[in-house]
Formats: sequence, structure tokens, C-alpha cells
Amino acid sequence: MSAFRKLLLPWLVCLSFVTAGSGVNALELRLIRTIGGPALMEMYPSGIAVDPQSGNLIAADTGNDRLREYSADGTPIRTFGAYGHGVGQLSYPRDIAMDEDGNIYFSDRKNRRVVKLRRDYTWLGSLPINAMGISAKGGKVYITDPERGSVQVWNQDFSTQELLVRPNGICTFGSSLSDVDANAAGNIYVTDKSANGVFILGADGTCIRRLSSNGHRAISLRVAHDPVLRQELLYETSTSSTPRVRVYRLDGSYVGGISPSAFLVEPWFMDVAPDGDIWVADESANRVKRFDRTASGWVEAQTIPSDSPPTSLAPKPLADDAMFNTVNGIAFGSDGTVYAADYMNARIVHSTSDGGVINACSDPHRAPTSRPLGLAVDTVPDEIWFLQAYSNHVDILRPDCGRLATLRLEATPGFTAFRPVAIAIRPTDRTAFIADRDNHRIVAYDVANRQPLSTFGSAGRGINQFRLPSGITVHPVKGTVLVADSGNARLVELQFEGGAFRWLRTISQSSLNGEFGDLAIDHHGHIYVADSRRSQVLVMDDSGTLAATIQDLRDPAGITVSPTDEVFVADSHNDRIRVYSYSLLVNGGFENGLSAWTGWRLGEVTTTEVHGGARAAVFSSPAAFTNSIQQTATGLQAGSYTASIWYKRQDGIRWARLRVRVLNQANGTVSLTRTAGMPTSGAWTRAEIPDIPVKTGETISLDVWMDSGAGGTLYLDDAELK
Repeated sequence: MSAFRKLLLPWLVCLSFVTAGSGVNALELRLIRTIGGPALMEMYPSGIAVDPQSGNLIAADTGNDRLREYSADGTPIRTFGAYGHGVGQLSYPRDIAMDEDGNIYFSDRKNRRVVKLRRDYTWLGSLPINAMGISAKGGKVYITDPERGSVQVWNQDFSTQELLVRPNGICTFGSSLSDVDANAAGNIYVTDKSANGVFILGADGTCIRRLSSNGHRAISLRVAHDPVLRQELLYETSTSSTPRVRVYRLDGSYVGGISPSAFLVEPWFMDVAPDGDIWVADESANRVKRFDRTASGWVEAQTIPSDSPPTSLAPKPLADDAMFNTVNGIAFGSDGTVYAADYMNARIVHSTSDGGVINACSDPHRAPTSRPLGLAVDTVPDEIWFLQAYSNHVDILRPDCGRLATLRLEATPGFTAFRPVAIAIRPTDRTAFIADRDNHRIVAYDVANRQPLSTFGSAGRGINQFRLPSGITVHPVKGTVLVADSGNARLVELQFEGGAFRWLRTISQSSLNGEFGDLAIDHHGHIYVADSRRSQVLVMDDSGTLAATIQDLRDPAGITVSPTDEVFVADSHNDRIRVYSYSLLVNGGFENGLSAWTGWRLGEVTTTEVHGGARAAVFSSPAAFTNSIQQTATGLQAGSYTASIWYKRQDGIRWARLRVRVLNQANGTVSLTRTAGMPTSGAWTRAEIPDIPVKTGETISLDVWMDSGAGGTLYLDDAELK
């Protein structure tokens, strides 16, 4: 997880982009408010390369979707790239390397490609690999591909793949592959974040040995010549319990390193200059640090940018319009207030549903890598369960921030450490369901007694198997458990009864082919899935048919549906929560004129008197008139619905009313008719008809009738059926 690009955006109310799927009633989602907002930092670095010729520093500014170049003294020189998916556009760049000719290679992570640039930043091409770590040496490019659990070696013009290395022997790397490099002899060094070791492979990919000790829980590595010892050394960064850099001889014997007192908050990728200096991308602290090589070790010497935040984990102050630094999970308390996982600030933010700050609970462990990812609320005592994915545990807090418990599920033989990434609590029996990503399974907890009940799943692609489960939710009506089985590009529905899981079905379709994470279900069975690769939310009906998409997001993370059926999306890159209202009506906000409505003989569109968005409908005439506007919603599931519309009456309107009729599609009979008056004048007011019962095969017809004397005016906006 990384800090992300910050965009200074105002509070908005506008129409969300929607695409309707075939065979389902169109679903319209309207953005109704924004909670939080970004606070721009100069740099959010995770990858770094030092130009051996000029000494300049090139950083992958991951959060701002660009590369930044600085002179050796820290002076900004230029930037390259901006957010996007085409040539010259980047999305979540990670590791960087330079070859002997000065060409630049980097992993353009969210675009699932490796990019090659000339030293003047001319685009030379790309490889379609979702790479993490990159190195360029001896005419070859070394790439880790965690998605496929492999290391790839290419020639430097990307024309030939020279080697494909998969786990072999004791070199058991997998989906947590992070970095790769080679020594002068061509041997390949690989690190896997979860394997607590560095694997050494021959130039032909054959496993040679594993360097395994407490010192080898590495994120990033480099093999470079040291001018003091006059030999190649192995350099590693680690973000485990104590973030640091350690240095070893190639036989695994310890040389030294950078003391934790240097306060590296979250060191990711690094590089070693020809003079032996170590440069580290200290991601969470929004800076790059240089450590000078001396005769006795390495000494902290420089920070870029020079005005970077102080060496502490102090979060930025709470403010209604800027309360997050990478927001992830979202959950509701019993009173309808919102709890959100503020990842980079290592805290849980508590706010009202419209964005007013209540308080914040700091991470009780106060460790650099102990950061909240997903959360849920047990609404019986209002206790917050939140996940510490990189510290392998679950914390339970009171709303006043008092810590009640820390739960750790020990790894069983054959499993890696507990890696909880998503959680949902079923209120009917107070059972928590946790997606344990790296162990490819689901864990059930008894919430009241805080005890594990059972685990379910194994690694694979078949029934009862998962690959990197990334999201989980509970169906609000059926009580079933829906899992985002991300690595298998599918959703899985499970039943949990009597302490045991049962596989019910899978939902697979072409839209589920990206990197997706959390998910949620509203009370009418619409499924919302965060597609972080394409920065959108997919909205599907119960069968999995695509009904709509939500755009204008940056790496959406947590999703939840409020007690009032509003959809809350953690727009993590933009440090905000976006709140949407959904409707089964088409063009309910009249943003597309009066299309999809019938009977609007005297109607037109106004941009001056609106309730939400940019447009509203207006009905007016110099002469007395009677008019109506109507729309019918089909393809409804059985259940209870609510119809509403905002209106504003001016002088001359004698009466107006909202009416719904429930129709049988087969024979055209009307099973129910209900109306709501519109008596208020001079101010926007909501007319509502709740609790509309619908059976399978029935439709809802919604209309507004009006009767006016000469010169009367009626404004209508934001009609909804949900």
C-alpha cells in the first residue's frame, strides 16, 4: 500500500457516469456529497534510481502518477508523466532501474506494464507485465511478476524473453514477489515479502540457495559494488517490525546497515550510487533519504525534499475537508455515523454521515507498518474491528478509542502469516468474516466471544478454493457471504450456518478482469465491486450482469451501503469518500433533458433553479394548464421500494402530486396505487412514497400530476426509485 496522488477538489454535487447493462433495468447513481479531501504533498515515492553519470536522482512519485528528477543537491529538475493509460501517462509507478546506456525502466503498476524511456524521457516502448521490481544490468532487464509468481529476464529492447523463472527447489517465492537484481556473475537475487528470505538463482534460473534469517525479511534489494570493501554486497530494505536497511556479503554474512534511529518510516525501493551511498524511498514519510558511505558504515546525510515532514508518525490535523491520507475501509455505527480507515495517518476517523469530524483513534501499536486497512463495526456494543494487514492482526476498539483486544490467527503448517485485508460482520448472529488474502481463505469469528470459529478455502481455481481474496460482504437480506476472489476474477457466494461454510455459486463475467478489491450489496441486491485497476466501481445485478459503472475515482478501496441505502466509496487516491444515491429511474435528475420521461408537453429544462446537479425540469405556462410526467421501471426484484422526487412550487400551482402504480407485466392489471401530495410552496421539498411492495414480474409506474392557473410554475428534480 502506498500514499497516493492528491487532487485539490471542492465539494461537489453532480451526476455520475453510468452505463446500463443488457437485460437489466438501468441503474443511475448520482453523486450527492464528498467527505474529506486531499492535501497535496510534493512527493509520494516508492521507487528510486541514481544516474551513475550525473548523480541525479529519479524517483517514482507513485502517489502523483509521475516520475520526478532531482539534482544531487535536491533541486527539482523535471517531472515526467501524468495520470492516465496511454503513452506518456502513468498509473501507480513503482520500481525504477537504469541500464549502462542511461535508459530508464520502471513498473507502471496499475497499467500493468513495464515502460522503457530514453534518458531524455522519450517513450521507447513497454512490456505487458504487471511488474513490481525491476533491475537492468549486463544488457538484460530483470522483472518480478507477482501476479504469475515468476521472474522474467528480457533483453533491453524488449524483443526477446531470455528466461522465465518459476519457483523451484527451496526457492519457493510466489504472489508476494517484490524485487530482483543480479550480480556480476549473472546470478539472480529475488525477494518475496512474505517468505522471510532472499532466494539466489543461477543465471539459468536454477535455485542455488536461500539466505534465510531474521535479517532477510526484505521488500527491496540491490546487488552493487562497494568501494570500501571492494566487493559486491547485498543491500536490503525491510518494513517489518523495525524499518531499516541492512547490508550483507554475498555469502550471507552481515556487514552493517542503517540504524533504526535514522527513522525510516516505510522504506521501499532503494538504489546504491557508485560511491557507495545508499538512497532510499521512504514512502510513508513522503521523502527520499541519502546515507553516505564512510569507512565504518553509513551516515544519514540528506533528505529530499528538504522541507519534508518531520521524522515522526504524526498524522496531519483533522479537518472536515481534509481528514484522510489514503482512505480504505468504511463502516457505520449503530447511530449512522461513519468510521473510516485512514491508512497513512495510522488512525480510524469517526465522522457524521455528511462529513463532520467527531474524533480519531490513533493506531494503538504505533508501529510504522501497523496501519488500518479494512474495518467493520459490531453495532450491538458499537465496537470497531479493524484490520492491520501488514502486522497480521485484528484490533478491537471502543468508539472512545480504548483498545479492547488484539486478535492474532497463527499461521498453520503450509500457511503464511495471517494477512487480513477485508472484514464484514453479520449482525443477525454477530459473526465476523475476514478475507485472509495470502492464505487464500476466509476466516469466521464469533464476535461476542472474540474466538475463531472456522476457516474455509485453499489456494486454487476450483470449488472451495480462492486466489488472493480481496473483499467480503454480507447480503443484507439473505445473510449469505459474498467474496471478491480477485486472483480468479470472480465473485463467490457462500452460506455460513452451524459453524460451517458451504459454497453456493460463482459470479464470473468479462468486467471482472482487473484488480478488484472490496465489495458491497444494497437492499435490492445490486453488487458494487471496487475495480482499482481501472479506477471505477462496477455495479451488477444479482446475476452478475453489469448495470452501471461509477467513474471519477482514483483507486477505489472500501465500499459500503448506509442504513439509508446510500453507497459510500473510499476514493483512496484522492483522500476522500464519495457518497452516491442510486435510482432505478433513468435520467431522474434531468441532466439529459427530459429524455426517458413521457407526457412532458409543457416541460423544459432549467439551469438556474436546480436542487442537485446542473439541470432541473420546469413546467410553466401563461395560461392555465394540467400536465403530467411519467416513467416506468421494469426488471425489478421482489421487495419493498421507495419513490421520491424533489419539487419547488411557485404561485399559480393549484395542486401537484406524486403517484406510483404497481403493474402486472403479464396482464396489465394494477395491484397498488399510492399518492403523495406536494403542498409546499417556495422551497425545495421532497415528496416520498415508501414501502411499495413489488412481486416478481411486476413493474412500477411513477408519475407527477399537476394543475395550474395562469402563470403557475413547478420545478422538479432528482427523482429516485430505490
